[in-house]
Amino acid sequence: FVCAGISTWWDPSEDDREQMREVARRVGRHLQLSGDFRGGYSVDGVPTCDGLRPTELTPRFPGGLMPTAKGAPAPPSHTR
Repeated sequence: FVCAGISTWWDPSEDDREQMREVARRVGRHLQLSGDFRGGYSVDGVPTCDGLRPTELTPRFPGGLMPTAKGAPAPPSHTR
């Protein structure tokens, strides 16, 4: 799982990151089991005080992964 923002260098906390991973895993399992979907997807969401609240599912290769797939440099360490 890669957190790859398009317009931000936001770096989530470990707790938020693990919730994001779990949502991504659950969505992937559901897409595969319910429709044999094997493509790329993204889940947008907002971290809240009650945990991650998913807001959108995009069942295609998401634009935010393109810089990562091409080996985009990591943000400067002072922004993490």
